[in-house]
Amino acid sequence: MPIIASLVAFITGLSIATIVSDESPAMAARVSISEAFVSILSLLPLVYILVTYNLIRSSLKKRPADSVSSPIPPLANNE
Repeated sequence: MPIIASLVAFITGLSIATIVSDESPAMAARVSISEAFVSILSLLPLVYILVTYNLIRSSLKKRPADSVSSPIPPLANNE
């Protein structure tokens, strides 16, 4: 149940943020969420590079040859 795990993680983080800072729980939650958002944004360039690398690698991958012969014979070259 991901919603319960997310809620438990949020409450745990909120309690730690409240204990560490002298601010109210609402302000501690606000600061924690904004810092988490900025951290996620700082990881986006790395994710972009990894996704681009994997897309290029998969698009340049050589395909294996077909083991089944084609039912359509090749066209004759009329030159």
